[in-house]
Amino acid sequence: MWQSQIMFGQSQPISKKITGVIHDAQHKPIPGVAVALLHQKDSSLVKSEVTSDNGDFLFSDLPENNYILSTSYKGHHQIFSTVITVDKLHPDVKLPPMMISLSGTKQLQGVTVTSQKPMIEEQIDRTVVNPASMITAAGGNLQDILTKSPGVAITTGGDITLNGKSVLVLIDNKPTYLSAQDLAGYLRAIPAVNVDKLELMSNPPAKYDAAGAAVINIRLKKNQTAGFNGNLSLGYNQGRYDRSNSGLNLNYRTPKMNLFSNLSYSRDNYYSLDTYDRQLSTVQGQPLSSTHLNNQSLSRANGYNGRFGTDFFLTPKTTLGAVLSIGTRPREEYLHSSNMQRNAKSEIDSIGEGYTNGQYKWRNTGVNLNFNHQFKKTGKELSADMDYIRYYSYGTQQIAGTSFWPDNTPINSYSQLFQQPLTINIYAFKSDYTQPFLKRGRLDAGIKSSIVDTDNDNQFYYASGNDMLADDSKSNHFIYREMINAAYISLNNSWNRFSLQAGLRLEHAYTKGELETLSANKDSAFTNNYLNLFPTAYFQYKLDSSGKNTLTLSYGRRIRRPNYQQLNPFTLMRDQYSFTGGNPGLKPTYNNRIELKYSHRGRFNFTLVYDHVEALVFQGTIREGNAFISRPENLLNGYGIGLINNVSLTPLPWWNLNANVLLLRLTYSGGATLEQPIDGHINTGGVTLINQFKLNKTWSLELFSYFRGKTNAGQSYSHSFWYQDAGVQKTFLKGKGNVKLSFNDIFQTFIYRDETISILQTTAYHTGETDNRRVGLSFNYKFGKDAFSRKRNHNNGGADAEQDRVN
Repeated sequence: MWQSQIMFGQSQPISKKITGVIHDAQHKPIPGVAVALLHQKDSSLVKSEVTSDNGDFLFSDLPENNYILSTSYKGHHQIFSTVITVDKLHPDVKLPPMMISLSGTKQLQGVTVTSQKPMIEEQIDRTVVNPASMITAAGGNLQDILTKSPGVAITTGGDITLNGKSVLVLIDNKPTYLSAQDLAGYLRAIPAVNVDKLELMSNPPAKYDAAGAAVINIRLKKNQTAGFNGNLSLGYNQGRYDRSNSGLNLNYRTPKMNLFSNLSYSRDNYYSLDTYDRQLSTVQGQPLSSTHLNNQSLSRANGYNGRFGTDFFLTPKTTLGAVLSIGTRPREEYLHSSNMQRNAKSEIDSIGEGYTNGQYKWRNTGVNLNFNHQFKKTGKELSADMDYIRYYSYGTQQIAGTSFWPDNTPINSYSQLFQQPLTINIYAFKSDYTQPFLKRGRLDAGIKSSIVDTDNDNQFYYASGNDMLADDSKSNHFIYREMINAAYISLNNSWNRFSLQAGLRLEHAYTKGELETLSANKDSAFTNNYLNLFPTAYFQYKLDSSGKNTLTLSYGRRIRRPNYQQLNPFTLMRDQYSFTGGNPGLKPTYNNRIELKYSHRGRFNFTLVYDHVEALVFQGTIREGNAFISRPENLLNGYGIGLINNVSLTPLPWWNLNANVLLLRLTYSGGATLEQPIDGHINTGGVTLINQFKLNKTWSLELFSYFRGKTNAGQSYSHSFWYQDAGVQKTFLKGKGNVKLSFNDIFQTFIYRDETISILQTTAYHTGETDNRRVGLSFNYKFGKDAFSRKRNHNNGGADAEQDRVN
């Protein structure tokens, strides 16, 4: 902690104050550092300031009291001072120069700082989640962290939402270009301990691509301290099947260069049990027939990921860097399906069994070149990134099934082979410029261009005797290209009580898709060409001079472009009663969002939201005979209102409580292509409670509770569910090591139950269970020497919006 050196003037000043300056390791002042003044008794917020161009800050007009200072700046650990007393004997407290760094506990020039992060931090344009404080994620992965983040929900199909809105998922500001199912698998391949923080943005600023109704940016750990440093993590998780997650971070830094790497291995066994009950009736409402489906699936995967990079410090102000990312995730999938058909008298008509064995190859390669230059004027900066990313996957599915009469006499059987090679190439370039102005102002501007090429070749074969023959009626070749050019400008400034941040992003998008078929079906092609403006604005006002109470008003416009596979019109079979396909006529969804947030001391946050949605997309389902066919559809415009509450309390010195309550309602209409048009609403509600208890200096306990209410989204009506997690942590070796033990879904209540509605003369129910009841154990150890490093604006990469849309 900082040990303040108090200096006295010749006469006592009228205004009691605290002043100081913040430097980096090269003794250069750092502008733009957020400095918070806290009450020593309960750590409640008194005031907050941002360092000037000279790195200094001032807190004036202070009442006599005991205070603590904390800082937050660009991925650096939050650091706290020792107790600072302001009274008649100490009216003018002048702190010595303070240095901040990326990690560890340091002692420089008589100033001691310690790193400490709260689990959840509220900022003007985002909510930051620090997973290092999550005990219940022990032995888990990145997906486990997401499910414990406020407002985040993940369905059994892998779809991720934030406060009820679809999201663009970024990893280190780079999208993933994966389908919902593949993205879920990729997130499970990243150990939880490798994640530095999550940035949840329901109204992202103009710097981020306009894609996605909301943005979740996942920042992985980076170590740039001097010398040789590293971190080792080992995690094991046991439920019905075992899982493991392990990672090794290494870093070696000299005055001229920095070498870093991140290696991880994951073993994933993902089990699910899905039950479907569908009942058909006559126009008069009399029973006609019913179908019962029972699908058990197990996916086994081994993930290997590596990230290797270097920074060359050409001058004290100029850095040139390169990063190579590689990964592979071979996967096996097994599905056993059983079904039973009943007639109008509820008598068994037929039964059936099916099997699917899948073998999948998946690998990705990414290359990034980056440049950063800091001008002589403090805070003025120019950066540039070039990215090339390639994804390749090759999947083979063997599908077989047999139908029987009630007496087990065979009716018919089928055997099919499905091969799907997929290649995605991404090219991206971006450049960002920062220019300080006035005392606390900053201008940000940038450009970006990206090209995405996808090649998806679906090949079907059917059994004829001992041979597999090509099935041209089910084979197709889908080629898609997308080019997006964008430019943005953003201004922000702060005054005594006011803070303002406003931005405007211009995006031009051109897309082209071509479907080639081998049967009598006609080939098809489509193009889209559109230009859009996306404004964002944030206005914050301190209701009192101390800054204990603030109001923040924000506005943002976003676009949700169709995922690549959503535009592929070809129909694929999931099972003999379920088929899915794309829609080439799908339009982008536009979202306009206004938020009004009240915050008291940073601990009580209440946000009122209003959304206006244009051309909302949902999965539309129609019935043909006994089979369901699903395709994405555009609804008409909709609007929604909601209330998001987040409360952080310290009832006792050893007890921290965080509560998040979400209530949302979206009214919409449309779905004209369905059997029954939809006029309805989405009701979403959820409660997350996190209780953390400090048992002593080395032992701590965490209880995580989650509840989600009933939800109606398009044709899907979901029932409520809840679950309870618990975890305990033991630290050792002066905080360098820890062991965590977690218990997830203790009462095995994490079960999805939903109903498909708006299908004439049909009722359909689904129950989904996964392998969530688990016990996890993890070991983490940091090694190497802690030392300060040169301040470096980490590369974000140029491909920061294209990798999340390979559905």
